[in-house]
Amino acid sequence: MLTLSWCQRDFRQHVVTTVSELEIYIRHPEQHRAITLREATNLQTFPTNYKFAGSLTSKAKQVGNAVPPLMAEKFGRTVVAHASHLFRR
Repeated sequence: MLTLSWCQRDFRQHVVTTVSELEIYIRHPEQHRAITLREATNLQTFPTNYKFAGSLTSKAKQVGNAVPPLMAEKFGRTVVAHASHLFRR
């Protein structure tokens, strides 16, 4: 199990597809426990009020398989910028 550190350069890189069968394999940086599903969603830049549907296992799979929203936004903006540049020619 990985333990996060608040001092790590970018601890968000470690929260990807680590949510499995109701257990998250990342330790909280200050407390002796795994991070919660909500903490995992916050690390992946989901809004705090974002609702996931289904059972806890289903929600864990959705988080584990999700593209973080901030990353998706940056990627989308980059694609649009390059595409608009191509079409201006």
